[in-house]
Amino acid sequence: MSRKKRRKNKCSSDLYWQSADYTERIFWMFKKQIIRLAISRFKWVGLPATCDKRYLEFTLLFEGQATIAFPKKQPGIFYSTKAVTRGRPNVYDNPSSWDSFGNNNWRFRVNPKNGVMVYENLERMPVWDLIDIYARELTDLFRTRQINRFHQKIPMLLKGDQTKEFDMLNIFKNISGYEPAVITTNGIDLIDIEAIKTGIPFIGAELHDDMMSTWNDIYTMLGISNIPYKSERQIESEVRSYKAPTTLIALNSLDARREACDKLNTRFSQFLNEPIRCVWNEDIESTNYNAANNIE
Repeated sequence: MSRKKRRKNKCSSDLYWQSADYTERIFWMFKKQIIRLAISRFKWVGLPATCDKRYLEFTLLFEGQATIAFPKKQPGIFYSTKAVTRGRPNVYDNPSSWDSFGNNNWRFRVNPKNGVMVYENLERMPVWDLIDIYARELTDLFRTRQINRFHQKIPMLLKGDQTKEFDMLNIFKNISGYEPAVITTNGIDLIDIEAIKTGIPFIGAELHDDMMSTWNDIYTMLGISNIPYKSERQIESEVRSYKAPTTLIALNSLDARREACDKLNTRFSQFLNEPIRCVWNEDIESTNYNAANNIE
């Protein structure tokens, strides 16, 4: 087989596609983790049973807007769905008419008399694209750390005659698989392989710090409380100053949801069993249970 054909076969081998697939899986691993954080930030209290809280947050994450409304033929039966605006907005960029839209051909007309718009944040933009960017950043750091660690395991380049390419590949595979690298000859055609050290330093600690800092950036982007990585011996005022941007971002998204709650409570109180509220999600139930049952 010619050298050109051999090279072509290597590029189209299963190992090449497995590497690309593995990187894609790492990307989706981080993406799913950030999505779980994003859709778990808020707790809706008093939302009608016909509304789906998970779908509402999922829609806000990907679309940046949603609607809580009822069809005119079902007064007071609210649904939390996607929203498609109609016509021109008013002077404050608020739509005067929109559609409640679903993936199964669900659709009905909505206006302020039978529903409200809900937004992900005050700028009314989805955060999906930001999640994508950060997931790729984490993937790059993760794969770079793996490659750097790999070079520490095999800190050398194999140099030899062109006719010994297959033998050198076997040595490389054996070392990579933690196996003895043994090659036999007929005693005449000896193998002369020179190992050249790469001298690549181990930067695992630096890459780990970079990854932790990136996660902190993600928490800040989502409004999740955090402090800078490796911020030992800080006074209380310094910690508060670091948390201030995160708190404002959290309030940005909370205020957008609470504005929708206020409109629902004002316009449709006759249909609601209790006022609708949106709060930051915390596991109060477990806290109360532990306080009541772990006195000893």
